[in-house]
Amino acid sequence: MCTLQLPLGKNQYHLNLKMHLAHLYCSIIIAANVMVGTADVFTVFLPALEISCLLRKVNANALSMRGFLGDLYNSTIDECIYFCFFEKYDDGCNVIKFMKPIKTCAIYDGTKMELYKKPSLDVQTLPVLFIQDCDEGYKNSLSEEFARNYTTTNSLFYVKSKEFDEMCLLEMRYVKSIHNSLFLGNSFGSFEICVFTCNAFSAKTLCNAVIHHNEMCSHYYFEVKEPPPLPIEGKTSPLIIIHLCLEGDLHVSSYDVKYGYKLYYLLSPIPYPAKQNNSANGTKAFAKFNDAAIHLFKHFELCVVRVFPINNLGGLFVLKSYNSIPSFISCLHLCRQTVSSWPYRAVMYKKKDQQCVILGSGVGYRIHTFEKNVMLAELRNCMLDRVEERIDNPPPLKYYFEETSDICFVEVNVLNDSSYFNVAQKTQNVESFKQCLKLCRKAIPRCAAVDYTTRKQCSLLKKVAHNGTFYKYENSVFAEILYCERATMIDLINDF
Repeated sequence: MCTLQLPLGKNQYHLNLKMHLAHLYCSIIIAANVMVGTADVFTVFLPALEISCLLRKVNANALSMRGFLGDLYNSTIDECIYFCFFEKYDDGCNVIKFMKPIKTCAIYDGTKMELYKKPSLDVQTLPVLFIQDCDEGYKNSLSEEFARNYTTTNSLFYVKSKEFDEMCLLEMRYVKSIHNSLFLGNSFGSFEICVFTCNAFSAKTLCNAVIHHNEMCSHYYFEVKEPPPLPIEGKTSPLIIIHLCLEGDLHVSSYDVKYGYKLYYLLSPIPYPAKQNNSANGTKAFAKFNDAAIHLFKHFELCVVRVFPINNLGGLFVLKSYNSIPSFISCLHLCRQTVSSWPYRAVMYKKKDQQCVILGSGVGYRIHTFEKNVMLAELRNCMLDRVEERIDNPPPLKYYFEETSDICFVEVNVLNDSSYFNVAQKTQNVESFKQCLKLCRKAIPRCAAVDYTTRKQCSLLKKVAHNGTFYKYENSVFAEILYCERATMIDLINDF
């Protein structure tokens, strides 16, 4: 159990000072980091506590006790963050220093401390974590400086060192030329040694990037002035930018990259498709993405869903797992309910087992490898879909179509007109409403909705953006086909 003991006089003061100095010795202070950008905020997820926090790594005067609030003994770094922000917030706690060798956490009021963005050559400093914000549940990014979407997200990599017990957050960038970079020298060794050697001498040499090839490590100072460009074709080795090194037990969801007054992009782990054999030339290439627009009708949203095969959970981790989930669309709704916005959220759905696994992204997790490829579905950007017209509609109906072996969710509209549809085709003598739906089902995506009259007229409707002119016939049924999924009649009976 974690306990808090407040300092009691001079003896306690010297005890805590010794603890700080002991950690100073253990932390390898020469590995203090030079930030590439001006914003060193990053979002972490505390799995056991189901909390996300926005942190900033800063440096504090190692010999000063200003702002010291107490020590939390026999704790983890996750418990330390939670304790400071949620239990001691009223005391002004917003800075922590976790000392892993002795499982102890010092907590501080940052408003009373001497804090530095970078290690000072004039003052003996040690790295601390400033807690800017926390929220319940998994959040890929808690920074609200700009809108998050997939176009501003670039892949975050990492490397861990058991020797230093640290983790460095990395960005891989293909550059046309390195002549604009300052070459600092070469060293030899593994990729891990390459990165941590650069980081260890960053305070004196400004090293913040490396190129590693065949055990040769070239060290650079690289000034980033723009987001990563598209990959350049060729055999050049990529430049590895070292953004931040920190406590190895943290689970980092994303890192903000900001320069000057403009936030250019977000770094977050992005999974890559599994490689598949190319029968034409015998080589292996990444499998292609399959994108589709899917209605999440419980939220009145139209979402982009990207599906591709993966063979490991590198950069991903399991948030929640559900059993007895009868359909893929139900799994997506659970994902949307668990993680409200992109980035990042994804699911693995096993139809046979009716299992829905919801995934988040982050570095610092143990990588799980699959015996064979599994399909990953990313629930990407979502936008409201004519919510002003649908808000009073009843819940969708479900229809099974034997010809296409699927079940479709159909929403009947209570309004008599819509600015999102135009009539594409009219067919007479259609025997039933379901037969009208079948005609539309076969014409998807050219048909998105139907209007069926008592005179057996079936109008197939195509969807348009805000300039539609559809008016339903008197006593007709105006309904939109929201989503179809391969299924059987038994699935329909079992509450698909």
